[in-house]
Amino acid sequence: MLDYHIHSTFSNDGEMTMEEACCQAVKLGLKEIAITDHMDIDLPENLEAYQIEDLNLYMEELVLVKDQFQNCLNVKAGIELGLQDWTL
Repeated sequence: MLDYHIHSTFSNDGEMTMEEACCQAVKLGLKEIAITDHMDIDLPENLEAYQIEDLNLYMEELVLVKDQFQNCLNVKAGIELGLQDWTL
């Protein structure tokens, strides 16, 4: 079993850190997950609401949890990319 739609606290609607999400995934018996925090483009209402503020820190944390859980969970990096209709 796997889950490819997990938001961490890097998203404004995420409630778990990446490490907490990985621990929960292992507890549930998942073999693979993807952390897919929001990265919306040109959101007019609130540009910061669905953005990863520090992409370098985001990637550093992903590398850390990938290494930390490498023997029990495959952790993939992802993004939930939001496009507005006028950007298409």
